[in-house]
Amino acid sequence: MAMKTELMATMISSIFLAHFTTTAISPSAQPSWLFSLLSISLAMAAVTLPFAVTTRRARGRNNGAAAATIPGPRGWPLVGSLPTVSGPLMHRRLAALTDAHGARRLMSLTLGATPLLISSHPETAREILSGAAFVDRPPKAAARELMFCRAIGFAPAGEYWRRLHRAAGAGMLSPRRLAALEGIRRRVADGMVRRVADQMERSGEVAMRALLQSASLESMAGSVLGLEGGAVSEELGEMVREGYELVGTFNLGDYYYTTLWGPLMDLWAVGPACRRLAARVGGYFGKIIEEEGGRGLPGEG
Repeated sequence: MAMKTELMATMISSIFLAHFTTTAISPSAQPSWLFSLLSISLAMAAVTLPFAVTTRRARGRNNGAAAATIPGPRGWPLVGSLPTVSGPLMHRRLAALTDAHGARRLMSLTLGATPLLISSHPETAREILSGAAFVDRPPKAAARELMFCRAIGFAPAGEYWRRLHRAAGAGMLSPRRLAALEGIRRRVADGMVRRVADQMERSGEVAMRALLQSASLESMAGSVLGLEGGAVSEELGEMVREGYELVGTFNLGDYYYTTLWGPLMDLWAVGPACRRLAARVGGYFGKIIEEEGGRGLPGEG
């Protein structure tokens, strides 16, 4: 029933879009006021129906829950609490909300069509992180595309995730590999400390984003490719920086992934940009694998 309702809403929005396009292309051919009113009504139905379905689903899931209501902001129709928490320093905005509602242990809110639980208490957060009900991460378009739709950090719980976990434990994250790469981690950490000290001495401020991106690139290049920090190519550095920017770019569609029209909410074209970057990364590492395939991974005997 929910799928049929969302499909109907998508069809309604398509009708409205066709009418709007016709009007914009041919302004001289003005439609009747009755058709305009009908189009506006259909557009409003297209927006509100999926939200109503999502809200009904969430309520249905909570029918068997405890009678006590989890505190939190009510939010706005359609967008929830997105206007309240969006913007820079989102973690501070969330902390302010938890204090305002007296909900440091557990707070409930909705971002778009996505219901969320927020905890600012260590004990509650530990229980959530170890609970089977919260084992999956909400899909994020940028991370999914840039990690080739198969990364262990965003894979859904199940057999596929367990296979990835076993493969990582036997390879890149095995005790022998981690011990062999200890020198790289120490070098990267020492370099970060030196750069922080230099920036503080020069200006009294530290640009942590650029610092962490540089350290991450150096660690990845050393662990995977066996390259020193200065040997990293400009092409690879540029791709890593672009990837970080795309992952951090606000994508409205991430908060409507449970609806059929979620992909249409990617107003800043984050998905296509990630797919183009993923193709470049695949080509770059494909050449390295072809050229260095017989040499093995760094740290292997």
